[in-house]
Amino acid sequence: MDLSDQVVEHLRRVAALPDLTGTPYELLEEIGRGGMGVVYAAHDRPLDRRVALKVLDAAAESEAGLIARLEHPAIVPVYQAGLLPDGRPWYAMKLVSGARLDHFLAGGPSLAERLRVFRRIGEAVAFAHTRGVMHRDLKPQNVMVGPFGEVYVMDWGIAAVAGTPAFRAPEQALDFRSDIYALGAMLACALPDPAPPALRAIADKAANRDAAARYVDVPALLADIERFQEGLAVEAWKEPLWHGLHRFASRNAVLLWLLAASLCCFSCGIFKGIPACAEYSDGKVNSMNKILVGVIFGLALGFLDGATAWFYPETRPVIGGILVGSSIKGMLVGVLSGWFGRKVNNMKWGIVVGGALGLLFAFAVAYMDAQKGTPHYLEIMTPGFVVGAIVGFLTQRMGTRPASYGN
Repeated sequence: MDLSDQVVEHLRRVAALPDLTGTPYELLEEIGRGGMGVVYAAHDRPLDRRVALKVLDAAAESEAGLIARLEHPAIVPVYQAGLLPDGRPWYAMKLVSGARLDHFLAGGPSLAERLRVFRRIGEAVAFAHTRGVMHRDLKPQNVMVGPFGEVYVMDWGIAAVAGTPAFRAPEQALDFRSDIYALGAMLACALPDPAPPALRAIADKAANRDAAARYVDVPALLADIERFQEGLAVEAWKEPLWHGLHRFASRNAVLLWLLAASLCCFSCGIFKGIPACAEYSDGKVNSMNKILVGVIFGLALGFLDGATAWFYPETRPVIGGILVGSSIKGMLVGVLSGWFGRKVNNMKWGIVVGGALGLLFAFAVAYMDAQKGTPHYLEIMTPGFVVGAIVGFLTQRMGTRPASYGN
């Protein structure tokens, strides 16, 4: 471009600057340009804040009204709309800071964070569909991720928008399933390489060229992703047997570890009683040994229970605290089970009381965990009960006097 062309381009841009006379906004700078309009940063004088001001082509006049109908946390709110003196429509909206989705993904976020962002996008699209609104141009460039994890779906399309080829459904007559196709294409772009085959299958199903083979709606797509995150089988993928077994083992790691520990104890003959651990005086069991047994096995099994947190990426950063807390919980169950064993020498009641104590302490932990976010009562209380029952069994069994000791 020679000097004369640069001058012409500059004059063209200056001439296209919006005249905001009669509005509360002061133009600051251009921050984006697309096929249907230009976005500027502006200063809202009465409220002393920065806003985004979009000036539209005449064909996109209905865009502001369309977005104003969508009041959702992941959809940028419209503050005000109007017409410029030259007849072009404009609207002011929240100025979103952060990174475009494609730039965010280039930073290498974790799989859990990628799926969290995608689910927020899907929730916004699902909400819009309930209001009868399609996006029509879903792509990573139209999604912003804020510095505090906020997700915003931008540039809601109108009938004149054809969409971006890589994310546009192949059918000529677009409908809500066309947005599902775009979501599937976006999910495929958002996944790391290599990606879990179940997630690849979900993306492929959503972006199937046959509209009838896609998910029936966006909530069905999000439900399949949620099943994957919870360690369940997904609708989109018929998993092989070995993968199903691996998924079951990952989801039930706590119980499998405890079962393995129990089998080891049985195989080593521990449950048959260890005379060396039970001292007798005048034919009576030394009651302190039952408490000692409870403490030792309570600590060991509690530590083992806490160690399974390593299988869950979201708990790895705090695994040290989990190990300490789980060990203390097991020790308390052991002390109380041992104390009960001093009073009542009965195997069945030992297991019942131990299980009940484990359940009680686990409930307390689960309740405190629920105050911080999503509750996990079943995942915490089930191994708590198992640990307590095993400790109760051991305190009774290892305090039983062998027959060779006589009366």
